[in-house]
Amino acid sequence: MVEPSPKSKRNMSPKGAKSVEQSPSPPEKERPIKSSASNKKIKQTNPLSVLTTILVLIFTSQGSKLLLEAFYPLFGSRLVDRYTSTAALVACIVSIGVPVGGKIDVGLASLLAGLFASASWWVRFVGAQSGQLGPVRGPLVGVAGWSLGAMISAIHVKKLGTQSSTELDKISSLARSALIPVLSCIVYLGLQKLDLVSASAVVLGVYDLFDQLKGIAFLLLTLLTLSYPLRRFIQTLLVISFALAIFAIPLSTPAQLASFPTLSRVRSNSGLIVVGESIDGDLTYRYLRADHSLLGGRWIGKAARFAGERGMVGEGIGVGDIGDSVFSAFVLQEAVRLINRPPRAVSSSEREKALIIGLGAGIAARAMIVHNCLTTIVEYDPAVYDAARTYFHLPSSDAVFIEDANVFVQRAAAVAKRDLGEKGGYDYVLHDVFTGGGIAGELFTVEFWDDLKQILRPDGVLSVNFAGVQNSTSADLVISTLLDAFPTCRGFRDVMGESEDSNDGALKNMVIFCTPFTTPSISFRDIDVAADLLHSQLRHKVLPTLMDSEVDLSAYRLSTGDSASQGLLRRGFAGKRLDVVQTEAALATWKAMREIMPVEVWNNW
Repeated sequence: MVEPSPKSKRNMSPKGAKSVEQSPSPPEKERPIKSSASNKKIKQTNPLSVLTTILVLIFTSQGSKLLLEAFYPLFGSRLVDRYTSTAALVACIVSIGVPVGGKIDVGLASLLAGLFASASWWVRFVGAQSGQLGPVRGPLVGVAGWSLGAMISAIHVKKLGTQSSTELDKISSLARSALIPVLSCIVYLGLQKLDLVSASAVVLGVYDLFDQLKGIAFLLLTLLTLSYPLRRFIQTLLVISFALAIFAIPLSTPAQLASFPTLSRVRSNSGLIVVGESIDGDLTYRYLRADHSLLGGRWIGKAARFAGERGMVGEGIGVGDIGDSVFSAFVLQEAVRLINRPPRAVSSSEREKALIIGLGAGIAARAMIVHNCLTTIVEYDPAVYDAARTYFHLPSSDAVFIEDANVFVQRAAAVAKRDLGEKGGYDYVLHDVFTGGGIAGELFTVEFWDDLKQILRPDGVLSVNFAGVQNSTSADLVISTLLDAFPTCRGFRDVMGESEDSNDGALKNMVIFCTPFTTPSISFRDIDVAADLLHSQLRHKVLPTLMDSEVDLSAYRLSTGDSASQGLLRRGFAGKRLDVVQTEAALATWKAMREIMPVEVWNNW
């Protein structure tokens, strides 16, 4: 029997049924074998997206840092920076709730770039309103732009995290959306500590803060245009055109008013160092400021002829005489030379030695040099020293150290301890490191004063200028530590002989004189008018009336014992400890600076 062929079988059908050819069913599509570990969709990280996110993070952090610094001359760094931690936290929380996708990331970044590009305009506008805004609300405007940078960075990193497959995939979506922005804000704050702009400025020769902000705005907008789809190209291109238009317009620095010209403006270690003048007929003076704090000033022109200290024509920039200090606090320290000291055998030809810690406009330093002291200057900021030499006629001194005074004193003390001869070497130490409503805490510690005593003669005298709110925690810490280090001290307020309530929270200048010896107690010799007052009307007013403004320091002296020593400032902890309590002094300083100098001076930088 012959078997039908497969083809015949396909054609066979029951009787009466139509013959229907059955087409073969398609072969089943092979599916890849999946392992149990690959149930999730594999995502590939786009290297371009990673690079874009990193660059956005760098541009926004560095630009926002500069934007914040633009408000320092208006309000002071201490008042502006105190909001940054809270602003960063708020920015992180807000970014957690921002949905990923759409155009919000590009739109916010473009907005921030526009703020960078136009910073000189709106910073000037805020400056004009700074008197009405005050030291509390005013800094919030600058911090708002800074926090926008933190939020934009967090959003871009969050977007990258949702597009990538990493270990974070093992975390729930909600937890990941919260964790990534927080981590990005931490990185953002870390990048703030880097000064990438300054390094680039040296290479490119762009030193103006607002020009640097324009450059960052252009780079950020260009990056956004190249990194996102064409549908967003036109939107971003319009903003780039706006930035280019600003580039074409010469930077108009704050108005150079005829009555308040600016002679020099340099960003340096202490902030923005500005030399300017206030011209009001015969009452014309030149001043030096660091951000929103005065470092000194002198009468110039016709005013100098009536203010004394003549005969300095031609020693610096400017025409005519440069005269007395405008501010009496800088003269008060010179009373250090009037203190009676124990007799010691010295050669009649031996010159006294003076150490200046904190130069300012060089008022006290110049006096020590004129009094024929071998004068050593220690100044942290090179721009301050250059300004004192160029614009305030500071003569050449015997030695100049541009460095941290804490480092200088530690090094000098180590050398003095190895010296088998007479302890120390300085007859006078004039210490004035106050600026911006605060002080450098490490220059007021127990250890610093112990080191300083090593380089001070046993019969030497220390003069410390303290500016702050006298009945405050910071004043208690600073003065009590000083009194603990030196057995004999006396303090005098800068009041020009006028009584003033010390409990009103206002800024006060106090000069404290201390000695390492206890016998005799601090007393002052008679003034030699010709030798001590240097033909200065201000010295004629301040030094003879010194006793009328003495301050009772007993309230600051701590009782003995371990509990008392815990109230002293210690090396390594003083800065953080004082930062917490110096806001009151910063607010008082801002108000005092606005009373001393007109608002046009502070806005004209």
